Amino acid sequence: MSKRSRVIRMALERWPNAAMSRAFGILSERRFPPAAQTKLNLAFARAVGIRLEESELELQHYPTLNAFFTRRLKEGTHRLDPNPEKLIAPVDGVLRDFGRIDSERLVQAKGLSYSVKELLNHDPLSAHFERKAFATFYLSPRDYHRIHSPCSGEILAHHYVPGSLFPVNALGLHNIDELFCRNERLITFVRSGQQHLAIVKVGATCVGRISATACPFISNQGQTQPERSEWETPPSLERGDEVGVFNLGSTVVLLFGQADFVFEPDLRPGQHIRMGTAIGSWAQPS
Repeated sequence: MSKRSRVIRMALERWPNAAMSRAFGILSERRFPPAAQTKLNLAFARAVGIRLEESELELQHYPTLNAFFTRRLKEGTHRLDPNPEKLIAPVDGVLRDFGRIDSERLVQAKGLSYSVKELLNHDPLSAHFERKAFATFYLSPRDYHRIHSPCSGEILAHHYVPGSLFPVNALGLHNIDELFCRNERLITFVRSGQQHLAIVKVGATCVGRISATACPFISNQGQTQPERSEWETPPSLERGDEVGVFNLGSTVVLLFGQADFVFEPDLRPGQHIRMGTAIGSWAQPS
């Protein structure tokens, strides 16, 4: 690691990310007078480049910044790929990387990797994803913050892992070792037919909360220990159903329980992708 990287890492580790995130969370939930709130929403939208024409409601109908961050979009904004065999992108964001998982480690950035087992906090289901395939999506503040299921199936478990709130932008990605294993995360395990999928929602600086749709769980509510929940009768999911919500933006890591998962040939690292776009399909038995 270069001297510059060591200095950046030291600064990021000493920066009060958790306190700053809590403060931002309080601010984002504060209700200002309607006229002031509308101006605040507009200022934020212009600052980060949000497409206001896609929002479900007009700006004045969002009573807090958090309500605006977690806005739904107009019906028809997202169109699911018409081929039901295709798995779809779970979010609007940048496809950072994808491919095979070699030696039980995933690519974080050039020269940096992290462990599948550590990412999943050694969950009993983690064996399904060792040496298989992955895709990583980064959501910026301008993106839509709701997370959707790439395929139909059933939710086997949720696993919450408390942790740090380092930034997941390029600064954190290239300078914090094991970044996604150190940050807070909420994992949704899905079974789709005979295949397994893990949707790993990673927290970051100013991401005040991550919530799950299938159960009344919200992160950053004072939890200090991992929490895991299962269902006697697993709730079913349709392709495109909402599975969770970020506040502000962060990262989603998809883990596919199949080494020969077939990615779409036109996918490229660094491309901005929309929820509903085909990203690949399960390989069929030969």
